[in-house]
Amino acid sequence: MCFVQQKRITINNDNLFNDPLSYIPKSKVTLVINFIKYYLMEHYKIMIKIKSQIIIIFCVLFSFLFLASCQTETQSSQIFSFPLNEITIDEIHSGYDSDRYTVRNIVSQYINRIENIDQSGPELNSIIIVNPDALYISDSLDQILSEGKTRGPLFGIPVLLKDNIDTHDKMPTTAGSRVLKDSFPLTESWVAKKLRGAGAVILGKTNLSEWANYRSSYSSSGWSGVGGQTKNPYVLDRNPCGSSSGSAVAVSANLCVIAIGTETWGSIMCPKRKRCCWHKTNCWSMEPIRNNPNKLHTGYSRTNGSNC
Repeated sequence: MCFVQQKRITINNDNLFNDPLSYIPKSKVTLVINFIKYYLMEHYKIMIKIKSQIIIIFCVLFSFLFLASCQTETQSSQIFSFPLNEITIDEIHSGYDSDRYTVRNIVSQYINRIENIDQSGPELNSIIIVNPDALYISDSLDQILSEGKTRGPLFGIPVLLKDNIDTHDKMPTTAGSRVLKDSFPLTESWVAKKLRGAGAVILGKTNLSEWANYRSSYSSSGWSGVGGQTKNPYVLDRNPCGSSSGSAVAVSANLCVIAIGTETWGSIMCPKRKRCCWHKTNCWSMEPIRNNPNKLHTGYSRTNGSNC
């Protein structure tokens, strides 16, 4: 009996070199093989599928981020590469004289910029409405330009008006209130008449603190029911000040050459100082003479950003 057992052990030990699993019962070997085949391999296949899905998801996310970065770069380039940045009245008139610019070209560029950064992109909300006749007016001024007729001091200069200044055209004067959203004045204001007489293009109406900040004792500077919240163009979550917020922001963001506001008690001066403090450049504003509100100072009030 012992001899037989010894012989069987010896045989198995010899077979280890030929079949390492020979010492394990076949039923257990089959069980292990089946476990590897049906459990581990299936999980392996699942992992392969998951891996491929993860790679696909990663590629989609990467593509999305890449396209988003391209769009951001495009928006940034539109903001910082604007060809009319900080252009002056004299430079525009010089461009008209040399045929470098046409009035339509100048006005179109400002309208495009309004669409890019005021109505979309950072959405400054500084402008309530763009004059639907702006390009038509531009063409009529180009006709005058081509005929060499006498031109006014603001010929072909895009100007924005605070939306409490009446214009007798296709733009309502709302003071930012929804109650007046369909209020179309029957006559022009003195300011609008003078601007048109000087050859300016009234480009549109700017946002303001509703009712020039007389809506309530608790109000947000630059907010109106019609235009929403005007943003500070240099620090978007900071107070733009008001009530002439839209006019100040529009000039600072190069959405026009000139913007008109109205002054009661800080309505021009406060936004002016806010623009200076963030931009650190010289700011200019026109303020009414106290004893004659129908006239403006012949000079300008200047505030340097370093003194804000």
